[in-house]
Amino acid sequence: MTPFSSANEKEGLDKAICDFVDRHQKRILLQHAKRGNVNGLKNFMDVFLETNQLIFLWYRRRALKASKAVSKIMKNICIVAVEDDLFDFPAAYLTTLIKMQKGNLKLLAETLVSYEVPGHLRAALLLLQIIRWEDDGKTKKSPIVYLENMFEKMASTLKPLSLNDVDSKQVGRALYEYLMIPDTEKKEWLAYL
Repeated sequence: MTPFSSANEKEGLDKAICDFVDRHQKRILLQHAKRGNVNGLKNFMDVFLETNQLIFLWYRRRALKASKAVSKIMKNICIVAVEDDLFDFPAAYLTTLIKMQKGNLKLLAETLVSYEVPGHLRAALLLLQIIRWEDDGKTKKSPIVYLENMFEKMASTLKPLSLNDVDSKQVGRALYEYLMIPDTEKKEWLAYL
């Protein structure tokens, strides 16, 4: 049973959510990725987190299909840290930042850690894993197992910054900002990192 009174209501909500996410990806996330200004990092991460939360929340409420939710969160991850031909944009935000901060990568890495960027990226991968597991009914495993290609591309981007060693505490802090996931479920999923 769905929480919607009609298929039209569900379809309208699906469209509104996707339009909202697309608009924020285009107007905010991609603009930051093009400019590569580190001063916009807080705003960028706020939009990244909020759009991921919105997508996941409405996936859980059955307004978004799993495939659509995965695609939208995956695009968010790519805009942050993955050079991929799957989506049509010039460069990932972190790639642009690295190019612009070439002489001061240590300071850039410290700034990214202060905003929990590595933890948020791994938490977003974990959201993808949750959706895929729930949709396919697969055995729970680490996101690295099911999303190996995405994980490797993300690791490649983070390598110049030496930010690939993300522990469960960092991911946990990021994941706890996703208020719509019960604490017991968060703890359970963190065990699969």
